[in-house]
This record gives sequence, structure tokens and C-alpha cells, in this order.
Amino acid sequence: LFYFIIAMLNIILQVQMLLKPFQISEIKFQNVVSLCYYCPCPDFPYTQCHTSNVTRSFFLVAVNLPVTDFLIVYKHVFLNLGDSYNMQTGIFTAPRSGVYSFAVTIFSVVTSGKMATSANLQVNGQAMATLLEQNGNDTEDSATVVVALQLKAGDEVAVNLLKRYSICDNNSHFNTFTGFLLYATD
Repeated sequence: LFYFIIAMLNIILQVQMLLKPFQISEIKFQNVVSLCYYCPCPDFPYTQCHTSNVTRSFFLVAVNLPVTDFLIVYKHVFLNLGDSYNMQTGIFTAPRSGVYSFAVTIFSVVTSGKMATSANLQVNGQAMATLLEQNGNDTEDSATVVVALQLKAGDEVAVNLLKRYSICDNNSHFNTFTGFLLYATD
């Protein structure tokens, strides 16, 4: 949990740096960021929305089974505010137009030989960012990417594991996919 909190704080700092040119009001941004601090709370108000009136969108999901060569379906859902992440397909559908922040981490272990792991963060099937780890000097490999993307309502975001690569996990949730609405543009 400690490492998760540190990772989320790092993402928040990176997002704050990305937002400086946009002159977003600190109050509005703090409302979005506060979701990260309070998401473990079991009594967080939950509403299911699929209209353009959605004011918040946040999800954090993880893999806990081996995955190879397809869209990664993250079955462990930590939080899914706005219900925009589909646990059956592994796809996040933007509930409204705006700028979103996404972070993906992939992890793989091999007992012998050199190993690499690679995946794409995709919007509507098009690769927007690639994660690649091919150290080969050890048996554990991971890669992380954090991006801010302009999306339209209905755009679909997913993580695709590239051919010849695999990821693995246990209940430690080394493979994660998270995203949230920074601000709406509609």
C-alpha cells in the first residue's frame, strides 16, 4: 500500500507539471486529485453515470493472472467512479470530452534467459504510448508510462499486450491501469 501511495503521488506531481500551461484552477484540480487520497474509503458515494453530466471519472484496476497477446482485461477493480471501465472487456470509455490522465505499469518475471515485456496504451485501437522493458540482466522486468490525452466522449482506451511478450502477477497487483478526468472540454 505504501508503494502504491508513493506511485500515485508521483503521478499527481507529473500531472500537475503537465497542467501548468493550461492554468487550471487549483480548486478544480484538487477536487480531482482528492479522489486518489480517498479512493480506499468503503463509504465513498458511488453513482453510475453515462451522460455528459459526469463531473468525475476515475478508475484503478489490476491484473492478477498471467496474460499473453491481447487486450489486457484487468479483473481486480480498486475503484471505478462513473462506471466507465468495463471489467469484461478491459476498455475504459470516456464519459465526456476532456483531458484525461492515464498510467500503465506492466511486469514480467522469467526464471532463465533474457526477457522483455511490451504493451501499448491505445485509444480507439490506435497506439498512443508504448511500454517496453528489455533489460535482460535480471529475471524481473517492468515498465510504466504516464500520459495526458485529449479524448472525445465515447473514445475507448485500453492496454494491448504486444505479440511475443507476456506479463505475470499474483495478488501483489504489479500490473495496473489507471485513469482520471483532469478537466472537461464539453
